[in-house]
Amino acid sequence: MVSEMHYHHLSDLKKLGFRPAEIFRFLKEHGLDIRDSSEELEPVEEPMTESTFPEWKQVLSLEPYLYDYEAASAFADIDPHRDYGIPDSYDGPCEADVVIGKIEPWLFVIRRAIEGKDLKAEKHEMLIGMNVVEVADEDFCPKWKIRHADLAAWCAGKGHPYPLPPLPNEASPLTTDAGLRETLASREEELEQSKSKAGKLQAEIARLHGELNSKNGEIEKLNADAPPSERSERTYLNIIGGLVALMLGKSGVGKKPSVFRTQEVIIEKLLDDYESIKGISQSNLEKIMAQANDTLKDSLSKGQNTGNDDERVRPEKL
Repeated sequence: MVSEMHYHHLSDLKKLGFRPAEIFRFLKEHGLDIRDSSEELEPVEEPMTESTFPEWKQVLSLEPYLYDYEAASAFADIDPHRDYGIPDSYDGPCEADVVIGKIEPWLFVIRRAIEGKDLKAEKHEMLIGMNVVEVADEDFCPKWKIRHADLAAWCAGKGHPYPLPPLPNEASPLTTDAGLRETLASREEELEQSKSKAGKLQAEIARLHGELNSKNGEIEKLNADAPPSERSERTYLNIIGGLVALMLGKSGVGKKPSVFRTQEVIIEKLLDDYESIKGISQSNLEKIMAQANDTLKDSLSKGQNTGNDDERVRPEKL
């Protein structure tokens, strides 16, 4: 047999965690008002929802960031963009003075928190002409820009309720510790994904650099194996022909500059010393020297070689 539990006093219900105001309201909603008329109901704090915030706070929550004076106004529950009016003549404190007096303490706290690196914010700068200047730290000029997530994190760290509604379509409001932890975990996951992508991109860049170096090596090899241009070949032949002529010729005073008397002797000496090198053979040397002699003669006939005829070395035999 299940025993029934009977509650005769409010103290019995208080032990279970109920408050008198909640009990009286519940009974009254069901047609039983047992509260003494002299009793005042305790206010029951209802959780704030987006619809319970004034319109100006809902508008501020949609902004990408808040200025420092807007954040201070939100804490003071004062619309920062309403015109409170300033009288033409002073006749005691006006509404604007009262508003400023309520906002200023919060503005002071917020700016001190930012300067102490306790609250993350960005400098507010303005473009004047072609120069970017910082806003002066005075009155209600916006000096700092604060993002909602940073302000919410600061509030959570201080145990103070976030003064604005959460952003629309957010499953976890930034006003709760759980919401902040979830947001942080999400950001950390995004960071890890970005790092992974960056690693893959770096690997791809390294691979492309390797391919580029390989292609450059192939190009250098092709350039090395490619025959010289017609102009380069003519230059080389002129040099060879000039050297042969120099070795076989005489100076202006009739002296020979070398011991070689004929081109055949030069070829024999080259074969004795360098025959093991590819390309140095008797037939090849005879062919190249003949081409060099002809090219040099042609160049001289076209006036490409200038100088003093008396001192120029002339070949004895070509």
